[in-house]
Order: sequence, then structure tokens, then C-alpha cells
Amino acid sequence: MPWKVEAIRKNTARSDDLVTEQVHQHYDTFVPGNIRDVADAIIASDADDEENKDRYVLTRARLNLTLADLQGAGVDTTNKTLSWMFLYMAKFPQVQERVYTEINDKVGTARSVMLKDKPDLVYTNAVILEVMRIVTQIPFSLPHYAMKNAKLQGYDVDKDTVVIFNLFSVHHEKEFWKDPESFRPERFLSDGKSLDEEKCNHMFAFSHGRRRCVGEFLAKMNLFLSFSIVMQKCKIIKPVDEKLDLTPIPGLVYSSKPYKLLVQERN
Repeated sequence: MPWKVEAIRKNTARSDDLVTEQVHQHYDTFVPGNIRDVADAIIASDADDEENKDRYVLTRARLNLTLADLQGAGVDTTNKTLSWMFLYMAKFPQVQERVYTEINDKVGTARSVMLKDKPDLVYTNAVILEVMRIVTQIPFSLPHYAMKNAKLQGYDVDKDTVVIFNLFSVHHEKEFWKDPESFRPERFLSDGKSLDEEKCNHMFAFSHGRRRCVGEFLAKMNLFLSFSIVMQKCKIIKPVDEKLDLTPIPGLVYSSKPYKLLVQERN
């Protein structure tokens, strides 16, 4: 499909141009001691090494790649995960009410949910994990490369082999999850008061090992705060004539189909 390949090339080139433009602007307007964002922080890390020109070039290249990673891997995935979460809350109102009840009991309404509340909101965390598991919006990991001959679970992996981790398969393994196609957040609870460590360790939404997503902690923090604060303050309602389809749109990142919701402020 050459027309699709050409479209990807054009979009990639446009994205690269935008990032490069931002990098140039940051270097031109950088003021030591005035860190405006992550780009300035990277520039500042090498600001004292002006004599080493090679390092300066590498820093600029690293900045380009870092900003591209933040844009490509951090914004779209978080946005789509939240979209899935709100869709499931509208589809399963009983789950949504249980999340709200837990937040109301543990945090209340006098202040917004904070990161320090995360250990206390066990069911809320279970819901987040279950949405990420059942959707698995990134079904396959990025390609990995075998540096040497290896054996994995009885299978030979030859040197120079490209290996792709099937995340969807792990998250829908019937032998482990029993009913993987069912949306059941309770599966992540061990005794109703804590998360099941074994189940949590079987979740690879950010891949696994040393090459796992470097933004995992930031993504989990953003998802928890965004989701729990919305659940604390708002009620998500399915419109009467709206059909909420949970079938994903295939792609590099699985998206939900367009939908409409009613958002009611809680008293």
C-alpha cells in the first residue's frame, strides 16, 4: 500500500520538522537557571561543557529524540487509555459507582485526589489495571533484537533474530485469567483490601525487562490522577440512544470507536 507508506513518511517528516524547530528555539532562548521545561533541563545538563563540541551535538540529537518520544509514546497512549477508561465506566456504571464510593470514603470531597492516596484506593487501581489489561491498546511490543543465540521456554532464538513480544496474548491467557474476555476488576484483588501481586506482575502494558517503557512511572501517575479526580468530581452517563461499542480500531495503538457521553458534576 504505497499511498499509506507515503502518508506515514509525510507525517513523520512534518513531526520531525516541528520538533527540530522547537529544539532550535530552546537553544536560542535558553537562559541558565531558568528551566522552563524538559527541553531546557536537557540543555542545562550540558551547559557547563561548552568546550566539548561533540557533546553539544549529541545533546541536541538527544533532545530531538527525547521530545519525539514524549510526543509519540507519551501523549497519544495516555490520551487513548483515558478514553478507554471513561468508555468502560459508562458501559459498567456499577463499577463506576464503586470507584466513586471508595474515593469518597478514603479521600472525601474537600480536596482533590493526590498521588499519596494511591495505596488507599485499591479498587480504583484494580479498575485501571483491568481496563489496561482487557484493551491492551498496544498489542505488541516494539521489536527487539537477539544479540546472541539463546533458548527461551524450550525454543531456540538464534542470533540476529527480531523478537516481538505478544502483549495481547499474555493479557488474554485463559489458563491464567480464567475469563479474560470479561471485564472484572475484582480479579486484581486478593482479599478485597489489597492488590493481588501475582496478577499485577502478569500485566505487561509497558512491556517487560530492561527495555520496558522508560515513561512507565510517569504514565501510571498521570493515569491514576486524571482518572480518579474525574471519578471523584463527575459522573459519566451513557446517553439513552448511544451504543457504546467496545470493539477497538486496530492500529499501532488500539483506539476506541467514537462515542458520546454525558458528564454530570457530582454534588
